[in-house]
Amino acid sequence: MDIRIVTEDFQDMELLDALNREAFPEEERVETRDLIAYSLAAGREFLAFYDGETFIGFAVIMLSDQMIYMSFFAVEQRLRSQGYGSRILTAISQRYPKRSFCLEVERLDEPSENMAERRARRAFYAKNGFEETDYRLEYGDLSFDILSKGTFVKEAYDALLSSIASFEFSIKSIRK
Repeated sequence: MDIRIVTEDFQDMELLDALNREAFPEEERVETRDLIAYSLAAGREFLAFYDGETFIGFAVIMLSDQMIYMSFFAVEQRLRSQGYGSRILTAISQRYPKRSFCLEVERLDEPSENMAERRARRAFYAKNGFEETDYRLEYGDLSFDILSKGTFVKEAYDALLSSIASFEFSIKSIRK
């Protein structure tokens, strides 16, 4: 697995942009050029993944001393269910050892037209060691469950999000 940093002159920009449009619904999508601009700040990376010269997918991450936060992650549709997603998550974890790794996923307790996809995504992350944190991220009309691989520290997550968010959000406990 080859990792390349995405910049404004990224060689496979058309593939990257097409994947971004395919993988994320409009209400969750951030334009590729905005992801690149976002990733230029310290502690942020826009990573592209390759198998040889084959573009596999991308991830946008933010780092603190304690945590890796992945805000966007996508694998080319034709390459899904072939182990690439797991290999990418492993590569990110190995790139930043000794840090917990967190992300958000769509909720399973609300009506949705893509429930099977949501369940499959949740199972994928569980297979890769991610667990529910008992917290939910909410902003605007959107709400996501927070998953973590390693110890989840709400305050560290809140600090990371606060440093990047240009929108109001809340982190709510969902303990049962």
